[in-house]
Amino acid sequence: MATLGRARWITLKVRSAVEAVFARRDLDTGEFDVLSTLLRFGPPYRLRPTELFTQLMISSGGLTNRLMRL
Repeated sequence: MATLGRARWITLKVRSAVEAVFARRDLDTGEFDVLSTLLRFGPPYRLRPTELFTQLMISSGGLTNRLMRL
C-alpha cells in the first residue's frame, strides 16, 4: 500500500505540469496515449482499431471518441 500511495502522490504532483505540456500542443492525456501507442509499435505507425483499443485498455467507443478529437 505504501508503494501505491507514493505512486499516486507523484501522479497528483506532476499531473498539472504534464497536462500543461499536452495543452500547449492541443492534446489531452487520452489523445497522447493513442499517439504514443502508435509510436511505440513503430513504422508504419498503424494498428487495426481492435489492436489499438486493446493496447490502450479502453472500449471501442472510447477509442472512437479519442480518434474523433485527434
